[in-house]
Amino acid sequence: MSHVTQQSNIKKKKKQKVFVFLFLFIMIMIAVVLLIKSVIRPKIREQQIISVVNLKSQHQKVQTIKENQLQKILHEKDDFVLVIIDGRGNTADKELMNFLNNSNNLKEIKTPIYIYQPIYNINQINQEYQLTAKNNLLFMENGKEIQRLAFDSFGNTQEKKAELQKQLFTLVNPVIPERKPIRVKQEKQLDFSVNQGEEVPTEEITFNE
Repeated sequence: MSHVTQQSNIKKKKKQKVFVFLFLFIMIMIAVVLLIKSVIRPKIREQQIISVVNLKSQHQKVQTIKENQLQKILHEKDDFVLVIIDGRGNTADKELMNFLNNSNNLKEIKTPIYIYQPIYNINQINQEYQLTAKNNLLFMENGKEIQRLAFDSFGNTQEKKAELQKQLFTLVNPVIPERKPIRVKQEKQLDFSVNQGEEVPTEEITFNE
């Protein structure tokens, strides 16, 4: 019995050692992951903040805004174009800003353009606006979305780039259709008036006795 008891104790000790080893290994891995996140996150945020700073436009009607400004603009219910840019792995944001910085592309602009690049709440914004692309242009009218243009890149060919730029130009320079004059049909009216000085022909009627 003593020999069997001794073997069982040995097995228990081995199991305990394995458990302690696994526990220490898991704790070390968690510490490493947290350390990596603490080092990488500030760099990512710094890069995102730098990218937001670089999104400034020189056009008077193009402004970069923050979250609190966005909520204020939405409540005002004016007409505007909202540009939402996801900076994570975005390869077309600079080209988009080059387009918006070119005054020739904004000649006929009728409404202000607001550029918003979320940093900390990007997932919430994507869900709220149902965004699936890195670059999203939403034409808002009276607080509601009327038209949307979404893309990840400008394309690999000149034809695709030209087509996308054409769509961008149409979105930021909406053409308001001219209202054609409406002709009102008037019914012909009989004129029973007699102008002064105008002789009215009459016939003499004779009664025979």
